Amino acid sequence: DHKAACASRDGRRAVHQAVAHMLEPDRDRLRLSPERAARLVVSLAVSSVHAPLNDEPISPSEIADTLLHWLILPDTARRTTRSSELRV
Repeated sequence: DHKAACASRDGRRAVHQAVAHMLEPDRDRLRLSPERAARLVVSLAVSSVHAPLNDEPISPSEIADTLLHWLILPDTARRTTRSSELRV
């Protein structure tokens, strides 16, 4: 029903905002905005344990390792990004 769908949407939004808030201090280290990164974190975590989407669950450490290596820019990329932003 409509009321349940709205509550579910509000719940997802609250989770995304909470994760984005946790990522915010590292904004300059991320490949994406904290908001977009949060959506990916939550999506991967949920889909990793949802049986119809995944026949073999992904462990929390695998999720964390994948996300941290993909979401966080290497030091050289951060330096390049910052110096190009300064030139703008």
